[in-house]
Order: sequence, then structure tokens, then C-alpha cells
Amino acid sequence: MPIINDGKKQVLYSGPHPNQSSIAVFDTAAELIGAKAAKGTMAFALDDNKIYVYTGTAWVKTAALS
Repeated sequence: MPIINDGKKQVLYSGPHPNQSSIAVFDTAAELIGAKAAKGTMAFALDDNKIYVYTGTAWVKTAALS
């Protein structure tokens, strides 16, 4: 990632979109149950090919990917 230097401070430039995000990947869905997460966090489980979304109290499974 390039660093932009405006002469006063350096600003990390993450890419063309300022609000980029990523999805954490876990080998199994059981691994993400113990993961600390903020409400709205998404994670992908390789064992069942599903994306999970954390509601603030529990992980909710989405439809399987094909």
C-alpha cells in the first residue's frame, strides 16, 4: 500500500475505495463461534461454504455459495 506524504504527516492509502473491508475466513464454522466480533461482522467458513453475519449476540448463517 502506498503512503501519501503531504509534508506534514503521512497518510496510509488503502486503495481506490476509502471504506474497503474484508471477510475473515475460517476453516470451520465452529472456529468462528468463539471469535470476538462487532455487530455486522462477516466471516466465511470453508467447511460448509457459507457466509456468517454476527448480529451482536449470535452468528447467523447465510445461504450456501455454489
